Amino acid sequence: MGLIRPMAHQDVQSYHWKRVVIADHKGESEAPVVDLVSPGEGAHLISALQGSGGFAHWRLDRAPIRTSSNGQLTDTERLSWAVDCPLLVVRAGRSSSKSGSYTYDGGVIWREFATEPPGALAGSIVFNSTAQVIVWSTGGSTWRSFDFGKTWGKSEGLTGNMELVADGVTPTRTYALSGDKLYSSDDTASSFQPVDSIGLPAAHGRMRATSFLVGDLWIPAQTGLFHSVDAGKVFRKLPNFESVESIGFGKSPTGERYPTLFVNGKKSGIFGLYRSDDKGLTWTRISDPSSDFEVHGVVTGDSRIYGRVYLGTKDRGILYGDPN
Repeated sequence: MGLIRPMAHQDVQSYHWKRVVIADHKGESEAPVVDLVSPGEGAHLISALQGSGGFAHWRLDRAPIRTSSNGQLTDTERLSWAVDCPLLVVRAGRSSSKSGSYTYDGGVIWREFATEPPGALAGSIVFNSTAQVIVWSTGGSTWRSFDFGKTWGKSEGLTGNMELVADGVTPTRTYALSGDKLYSSDDTASSFQPVDSIGLPAAHGRMRATSFLVGDLWIPAQTGLFHSVDAGKVFRKLPNFESVESIGFGKSPTGERYPTLFVNGKKSGIFGLYRSDDKGLTWTRISDPSSDFEVHGVVTGDSRIYGRVYLGTKDRGILYGDPN
């Protein structure tokens, strides 16, 4: 039985929705979902949840055997996987001892960093595309490690906690975002320089980079959806979106290389989930605004199954949808 009812309309596609089973007991799966990733290998979905660390979801219809915290992180806030080495995933969060860990087997076993930067607590963390370097903005500074957290070197040119994004194509490039200020590094996060951006929204959600083109960036914002193809020098606002909470990428349509785009936001006055198969030129609504189901939350597509989308909510667990 679908959880989000589709409507008969030419720009609406019927989707079948199910819940990702997180716990065997009712009520245990309602922790806020703060991040989702769908790596190219291993578990199709890895989640970050407040209060329980998160899970590697090897089966969507069965509760995970163990949490992805493995007794370490009680809260996971950020996840990142390496595009060219998809079994390598890194995360940052909170615990009584360490704040970061990584897995090289897609989430079966998580290993705490041997050391952490001074004052490390949660923050934004990314693997570069080749898993050569981990970049972590935490404790008021940005750091990088080339040895999976045994040692850390401080990045120059940044002050305060930043939202980090690894370029999906160029392994030496990393972006750092804070409000309406964008910075970029081309030396594997050794140093960052400000980008003189045009059109960058001040109030926004998490910026994402595709693995299709160098400098291909998307930003969901309170004022709409923004796209840059030149590493953030110019952001173009897409028409018809009044506000967007989150954007995620999924497997490309057959015969195409550009990823499928999924967003949740308000388009032409209608809030819902939308999909684009043509780089954002046209959009199909895959949820029904007349439903009483709350569609707010973090969204990502499945990197291996075309059309599949995951939605992490604030209090109703995780949903996944497939085209009918």
